[in-house]
Amino acid sequence: MKQFELRFLDSQGRTTIVSAHMGVDDLDALAHAKRLSGLHAIEVWEHTRKVAVVKEGKVIPAGTDRPGDYRPRIILVDDDPLVLRTFSRALQSSCEVVASADNGEEGLEAAVRLAPDVMIVDLNMPGLDGLEVCRRVKKLAPETDVIIFTTHDGEEVETAAFQAGASDFVVKQAGLDALESAIQRLAKEKQSGLPPADGRQQSAP
Repeated sequence: MKQFELRFLDSQGRTTIVSAHMGVDDLDALAHAKRLSGLHAIEVWEHTRKVAVVKEGKVIPAGTDRPGDYRPRIILVDDDPLVLRTFSRALQSSCEVVASADNGEEGLEAAVRLAPDVMIVDLNMPGLDGLEVCRRVKKLAPETDVIIFTTHDGEEVETAAFQAGASDFVVKQAGLDALESAIQRLAKEKQSGLPPADGRQQSAP
């Protein structure tokens, strides 16, 4: 459950604001209530961020209630310039790449300054490695989801990534589609503003 501010907008432009603790199932109930009430819309806010709009009996994540698809803001960090350049360009069609860095220190600074939706981090880098970057990001910019993106596979390294606070783990051999899918899933969860029903982060199978 989270604390939200609900803004009820009527057809004459008047707004009524109430606070509520809500979970995943409550948004569907809210959509049904809106359909019965005749309101123009209900906006769901978390602090200063609009996370969803209830319109026409549907729950619409913020950013998709206007023309065009929502583009998550991302940062890429990798010490391989070819990987950094290739994936930065490839992801521009579906994401807003707000920064890229070839080392953990610069990546961490960018994450704290820009607060992206998702940060994609290589595992093995000189200086701050991917796990340490992940740990620090979760302390300094906790709203940012971190994906560990690496050539190293195996249960041990994947477990270490999740223990460091990563939201997902993608091997580079899986390619662009796997990375893009992980980014979009995390961004949709963030835009809904609600945690998974069991209260835990979801990870890739």
